[in-house]
Amino acid sequence: MEDTVKTRAKRAQNKLKKLLKTNNFSDESIKMMLPIIQNVSWMQIKLEDIREQACEQNIIIEYNNGGGQSGYRENPLFKSYENLWKSYILGMNKILECLPEEVANEQKEELKHKNMLDIIKERRQSQA
Repeated sequence: MEDTVKTRAKRAQNKLKKLLKTNNFSDESIKMMLPIIQNVSWMQIKLEDIREQACEQNIIIEYNNGGGQSGYRENPLFKSYENLWKSYILGMNKILECLPEEVANEQKEELKHKNMLDIIKERRQSQA
């Protein structure tokens, strides 16, 4: 059975909360950061979904608007991904700024090395 976006986002939220709690954040501090945690978690799930769709599509696509207007353009899926990615990184950086430097650096490295295929593979394994 496939998990819903809401369920997957909740798991991502719990993982971020656990990271903060492990680094001595009080429940009150976590509660104050909850809007950021919720949005970052939702964006993470949406990015995973877009990446999965993007694997099957081209970056540049043909278009025909009629009336002789045709050509090539950037696939809107990739533009959406890029915009969402920027917002995700801003939110994650806000969370990471609150963590001790060594923990934040470790998390940043994990973000850098987590490529599209790894994330898709993880998602498929969690659905099995």
